[in-house]
Amino acid sequence: MVKENCGVVGIYSEGDVNVIPMVIDALRALQHRGQEAWGLAIPNKAPLKRLGLVSSSSGEFKKITEEYASHSAIGHVRYSTVGKSDLESAQPLKVKDLCIAHNGTISNVEELSNL
Repeated sequence: MVKENCGVVGIYSEGDVNVIPMVIDALRALQHRGQEAWGLAIPNKAPLKRLGLVSSSSGEFKKITEEYASHSAIGHVRYSTVGKSDLESAQPLKVKDLCIAHNGTISNVEELSNL
C-alpha cells in the first residue's frame, strides 16, 4: 500500500500576476496526496477550508477566481496523520497575521500550542 502525506503548494509572483488560478490547478494536481480536506489562503483574508475533494469544488473555485486576485497564495490538501478529519484540523492554519501549511506530523504540537 502506498501512503502519502499532505500536499502543499505556495506561489509568489513579483509581478502583477494573479496566482490564485495556479494554486487551484496545483491543488487539483495534488488531490492524490490528500482527499479529506483542502484549503486556500491569500493575504489579508481568512483561509478558505472545505472538507472533501478538490475536484468537487469547481463552482466554488470559479467564484474565488472571479472575486479575488493575489500575487501570493498557499494551498493544502489533507491526509490526516494526527487529529480529526474536520475543518478545525484542515489547513492552511492562521495565527494572527500569519498563514501556514505543512506536510507531516508535528511531534511537539502541544508545546507549540502554548506559545
